Amino acid sequence: MTRNRQGALVLVLLLALTAVAAEPLARRPARAQAAEADLSYACAFSSGRAKTGVTVSGTFPDTGTAGQPLAPGRITLTLTVPRAALPDAVPAVTADLAMSLVQGTAATPVDWPVFTLPAAPVPESGDVTLTGSAAVPPVTPPAEGSAVFTAGALKLAVGEAVEVSCAPEPGTATAVATIPVASGAAPGTPPECGKIAIDPADPGNTGCAYMTGFANVAKLGAATLLNDPASAGPALTNVIVHPPKAGHLLVDFQFASPLRARSTFLVFGFMPTTAVIEMSQPEKGLVDLSIATGKLTVTGEMEIRITEASINGTPLDIGPRCRGRTPAKIEAVGGEDYGNPLVGGSLNGSFAIPEFIGCGVGEDLSRIFSGAVSGPGNLLKLVQGPVCAPPDPGECPPKVPELRR
Repeated sequence: MTRNRQGALVLVLLLALTAVAAEPLARRPARAQAAEADLSYACAFSSGRAKTGVTVSGTFPDTGTAGQPLAPGRITLTLTVPRAALPDAVPAVTADLAMSLVQGTAATPVDWPVFTLPAAPVPESGDVTLTGSAAVPPVTPPAEGSAVFTAGALKLAVGEAVEVSCAPEPGTATAVATIPVASGAAPGTPPECGKIAIDPADPGNTGCAYMTGFANVAKLGAATLLNDPASAGPALTNVIVHPPKAGHLLVDFQFASPLRARSTFLVFGFMPTTAVIEMSQPEKGLVDLSIATGKLTVTGEMEIRITEASINGTPLDIGPRCRGRTPAKIEAVGGEDYGNPLVGGSLNGSFAIPEFIGCGVGEDLSRIFSGAVSGPGNLLKLVQGPVCAPPDPGECPPKVPELRR
C-alpha cells in the first residue's frame, strides 16, 4: 500500500473515530433531580453597583457515568434586581451566565445559551423580577467523582444599549447542582486509566494504553527491557486525544507510574554490574500525526534515576539521590505498522543518557556511572497497544502489546 493511500485511510479512520467520540452514547434516560440555587451577584449598573439575586432552577441527572454526557432539562433563570438600578420602563433583558462542570480542581466549560428575559411590569417600590428559560446542552464528565455545575460571571444586556457586568458576591456559593459520577470503565480496566490532567482551554477525550519495549545503552552495547510484562508489568500510559486541528491529530501522553528496569551489564567490558533504573515523566509528552502525510512523531522528557546497583554481586551504597543531571529528551517516529495513535504500533527513536549526580554515600560514584553509560545514540524501541477510552468497551480493558525485537 502506498504511503499516500495509507494516509488517506488513516484520515477516514480518524474522522470516523472522532465522529463516534462526539456522539452521545445510547443509554437509558437518567433519573432526574430537581435543583434550585439562589445565587448572589454584584452588578455594575449605570446607576451604581447593586446586589442582584440570580436563581437557577431546573432538572439535572440524578447520577452520571464518566465519559457519558450529562443532559440537564430546560433551565429557568430568574433575576431579582433593585428597582433603582433599572430605568422606569424596563425593556427585555438578556443574560449570559458562564457555567462549568467542576470535578476536583478540573473545570470543563459548559456553553449555556443566552437567556432572554421578557420585559416585566415595574412595581412602584421593591425589586423587579425578570424570568426566562432555555434548553441547555449536555456536558461530559471526564472522570468519576462528584461533578458540580458551577456558575461564573454574568453579563446582562438591558435593551439594546446598556451592558452590565456581574460577578458572584465574594464568599457566596456558586454551586447549582451536584451529580455523583461513577466510573465507566469495563471490568479489568486499571483504575488509573484516563486519570490525566486536562487543560480546560484544550479539551479532549481521555483513555489509556499499555506500552512495552527495549532501550539500549550505546556505551555498553547492550539493551534493557522496559517494564517487562512477565515481571514488573507493562507500562500504563494515560492519553488525551484532541480533535483534529490544522491537519494534525495531537495526543498528549503521560505514564501513570515510573518505568523500572533491572539489567546486568559488563561495565567497561569486564565488570558484571546489575542496576535498577527508574524513569519518570515530569510533564506530558506529545504524539503528533500529520493527517496529510501519515508521518507520526513522539516527543517527551524522562527523568532517570538509579535506585540500586551492585558489582560482582556486592551492593553499592548509591544513596537515594542518584539521578541524571537533566531530563533525557525522547524522540521517536512511528514504524510502518503505526498509522493511528488510537490503534498503536511500533515506535523507534533515540535519546541521550545525561551525566549523573548525587550518586554514592561516603564517596562520589557519579563519575563512574556517567563514564559507563552517559552519552548520545541510545536506541529506543517501543510497542504501543490500542487506546482504551472508558466507557467505550471496544478496547477496554487495554491490551498488552507483544514485545518485538
